[in-house]
Amino acid sequence: RTVTLTFRTPPSPFPGDPPQPDQLVLELTETPVATLVLNVKRPGPDTTVESLGAALELARTDHEDEALDAYERLLLDVMRGDQTLFARADEVDRLWQICQPVLDHPPSVHGYQKGSWGPDPALMLPGPRGWRLPDA
Repeated sequence: RTVTLTFRTPPSPFPGDPPQPDQLVLELTETPVATLVLNVKRPGPDTTVESLGAALELARTDHEDEALDAYERLLLDVMRGDQTLFARADEVDRLWQICQPVLDHPPSVHGYQKGSWGPDPALMLPGPRGWRLPDA
């Protein structure tokens, strides 16, 4: 339920430990939150760098401050003429072209320990930069 986008590590203008990369952390829960974690120099003459986070709650609400459920949102968008969340026919066709081979020949399932972050092969998905996973 958490997606962490890690930006490239900047070169450090200060001696000592290399800086940590900035991150955008997306909490994909009932009350979604986006947090931007920036590594900034602490004010003053020293060269101490610290992490600061700015969080933004992303829950969309209607005029009564109640979250719209998915279908209410779609129906409201249709009535307003907004097709942003609707797929075009060519997009649906392309999706089936991509998905049907996987449905016809599903890949093998990898087992993993309960409470872990998933199977070891999943660690290779993001490439050489890897995942940033908190303790499970």
